[in-house]
Amino acid sequence: MDNSCRYNLQEATEYSEQELAIKDHIQLTPTKAKQGQKMKKTCQGRIIIRQRQEQSYICCEHYRSFLRKHFVLYPARGGGYNFDYLCMLIVTDEPVISKIELGAHQQGYGLLMSCTTIQNISSVKVNCDFKAFIRERTSNINPHTHPIPLLTTTPVQIKAEIKALMHSLEHELADMTPQRFCRHPAVINWVKELCPAVEEPMVVHLHPLLANLNHIASYIHTEVKAALPHGTGWDGVTHMKRIQDEEEVTPYIQVIKQMSWHSLRHEWDEINKSDDKEGPLSRSDDDCFRLIVCMLPERSQDFLEAKWVQCDISFKRVPGWNEFELVSVDQETNQVRQDMGKDIQYRHLHSPSLEEHQGIMHWAADQHRGQAKGLGLHLQDIAREMDKEQMDLHEPGRSLYSLGVYEHLHRILRICEAHITRGIASCAVPDYRVKEKMHSLLCVRHPDWDRAIAYIEQEGGASGRAWLNNKRDSKFTLQGMCWEKSFTPLSIWQAGDTMTNAVEMSHIDIYREGGISRARHYDKMRLHIHCVAQKVGVKASYRPTTVVVSVARKYKRTVIHHMWKFNSTDKSIGDQNERLHKSWERYQSALHRLSVKPTDLNTIELAEKHKKAYEKHKQKSLDMRQRLHGQSSGRVRIVILE
Repeated sequence: MDNSCRYNLQEATEYSEQELAIKDHIQLTPTKAKQGQKMKKTCQGRIIIRQRQEQSYICCEHYRSFLRKHFVLYPARGGGYNFDYLCMLIVTDEPVISKIELGAHQQGYGLLMSCTTIQNISSVKVNCDFKAFIRERTSNINPHTHPIPLLTTTPVQIKAEIKALMHSLEHELADMTPQRFCRHPAVINWVKELCPAVEEPMVVHLHPLLANLNHIASYIHTEVKAALPHGTGWDGVTHMKRIQDEEEVTPYIQVIKQMSWHSLRHEWDEINKSDDKEGPLSRSDDDCFRLIVCMLPERSQDFLEAKWVQCDISFKRVPGWNEFELVSVDQETNQVRQDMGKDIQYRHLHSPSLEEHQGIMHWAADQHRGQAKGLGLHLQDIAREMDKEQMDLHEPGRSLYSLGVYEHLHRILRICEAHITRGIASCAVPDYRVKEKMHSLLCVRHPDWDRAIAYIEQEGGASGRAWLNNKRDSKFTLQGMCWEKSFTPLSIWQAGDTMTNAVEMSHIDIYREGGISRARHYDKMRLHIHCVAQKVGVKASYRPTTVVVSVARKYKRTVIHHMWKFNSTDKSIGDQNERLHKSWERYQSALHRLSVKPTDLNTIELAEKHKKAYEKHKQKSLDMRQRLHGQSSGRVRIVILE
């Protein structure tokens, strides 16, 4: 209660001179516990009691329904606090406070209990002062009447071995935690060597203090600080880049740039004269835009020779960063040009004719708009550096210079079918036939494109129209779904990747690795595996990574999924048929009894009851027939008994 609200400082609080003197005295202890570290600026509002709808609650004096970033405590949500005790502290009711504290003391806890802590954390040490005296000689030698003092220090030899082991972990050290350290294979093997007689030995078997995970965390913190003195953020990356350049090792961090959003938007406004005013640089939640390019020089040669490309954006590798989002391309940092002395070439820009293909022919991606637009801007920049009179291969009446951002994409980009299929599956359209029309848009040639679009708009409801508008607004998705709507040659479209499985699998591997240090190790490993495969023929997997294998695996999974779906639907139909049949039998039995006793009121009432039940089950069967049409195996059908 003495430390006020403790939320981030937002509104200023005015105190009298007497109140300021009291607060300064109260702050002496926490300030001392900080040991010279700066105190965080927090709200200093008074804690008060308020009334709402005949209910009291405690809150910061600045708390309002429209200012919720302040302390508030309701009786029903005590959160471990004694609400009545806090209220008495606020109103300074000494008799009640003493009564509550005395009751707590009798129960074995509270402020009146003596301190029993032997080894303290730093803040407790400040509040529980003690003095240590080292005697020159022992005045009295007798059996000890107190318990053995707690262990406070790890033996020097064990501490040195632990630190050496942590140092050997290298790129794994940055995000190491006590739990990960204790279960790391290298640590387990080390413990087994030191404790061979113990079954399933663990770190705690070396010394009791190692049972304290905070103790291990302090060692980790010390080693991380020594290995990464500038941390693992932006400053840490710039430090790694500086060391890499000074030691002249194989470069991995190729480009590291920081630019203000204002300068990027100004540059976008200068180069873009179209109606698209938003651009790809509309984000303003950060102060600046930061770009890091990590790439081994050998991969520049691979990229230069590539004909079929896949790309994807990762949102998981490093929190707060998007991996490989081409928003704007700086020609000064064209890494392939720096490594190989050549620029990347693209089929529709650099091929002499439609029959002769040169450069990247096919680019598979998902529907991420920023990623696609970044690629389009890159292609547009290349076209603007070429001869303004050079004509487009697909529209001979137009020059390459005049092509827009998305028109370049229509000549190279292909949308991953797996992403489209997942989107259709999750779309809440009212009729399965609408989804069939959506799936039909993934094609080479469509028998009636306009009618399919109109059907989705009319019969798909709000979800169908939203799905279609999303594809239209992107300006490239529909062209990337149907060859007939794009300018990609048919032979390239048929030979190209229909899915981005390769890059998705790469991202899964990278998710397991982490940021730059681990990624460098991963990229080098993949490079060596690639070189071995080219020289010796030993592949990274027993199963060939070909389109045929991928399609076969996908088909197998599809079959399993469809079988599960069909079996589930057939079971639902069978259960409903059984319920309808039993209801029909009960109704027929009631009719038979009614024919025997036509004037009996109980019999008439029972027949009427079974009739209603039968009609209810019959209606359910009719609804299920319509709802599950096309979703069953066809072997089990809804049977209506009349």
